[in-house]
Amino acid sequence: MINITAIICARNEGVYLKHSLQYLEEQEIEVVLVNNGDDDNYLQSKDFKKLTNIVSVVEFPYHGYFDLSKQLEIKEQIVEKLNTNWIIHQDSDEILHAQETWGGLRDSIADEDAKGFNVLNFNELVMLPLNPDIDDILENNRLCYLFEPKPLRLMRAWKKDAYLSNNNHGGHMLEGNNINISPKKMILKHFIVRTQKHAFSKYLNRLFSDSDIKRGWHGNRRNFTLDNLKIPYNSKRLLLLDNPKVVPIKMPPPQIKHFWEWGEDLS
Repeated sequence: MINITAIICARNEGVYLKHSLQYLEEQEIEVVLVNNGDDDNYLQSKDFKKLTNIVSVVEFPYHGYFDLSKQLEIKEQIVEKLNTNWIIHQDSDEILHAQETWGGLRDSIADEDAKGFNVLNFNELVMLPLNPDIDDILENNRLCYLFEPKPLRLMRAWKKDAYLSNNNHGGHMLEGNNINISPKKMILKHFIVRTQKHAFSKYLNRLFSDSDIKRGWHGNRRNFTLDNLKIPYNSKRLLLLDNPKVVPIKMPPPQIKHFWEWGEDLS
């Protein structure tokens, strides 16, 4: 059985991690957790300590701003030292799964590996809460849209011995001399916000590192307001699922912008 390791960087994301880490444990996927100054006590909780798939926790001090450049640098250093077959670059608010159904991440990677592919690309379904006051992503985040500003933009799983890097593309796309992307598009469920209150607390007044800004990153996340962060529940761009684990029978039309950039009249 091939060895697969997901590397996740998180700060105060215990509400998400209790789902994403357990999911990866069920998929028999190991995890290296990069702790970016966590102070919500999740890493000291019984839920975290009972997990069997945590390889290590790497400390990354928080300096008052979001620093993706440094995160990717740390992750690349971790990859170099790992004894594993496949790497997954993942955020705490994401669940990666098979094209057809919830789960199946390990089996899909193993199948595509056997076919000679060394990269898997993912379709990003952004999952929004149906009820703005209920904080339960695996029950309430039933509204979704397909975010795809360009094709092949989420190369989130790759074979370690391909020696690929995602540092120049914000963790989204890979570079290297030996990229062989599977035609099978996997699913990445991005539970971007849990409630309306969480949307405000997560994004309003967020600061980014100078290195990220110089690289032109986060352009769509630097102009948040109370108005544009309101979840557009009545938008025709949103698809309503029976539950957050469902895979749409047909993918909705791709959106090249996130919901806070749609500029719709929600009155």
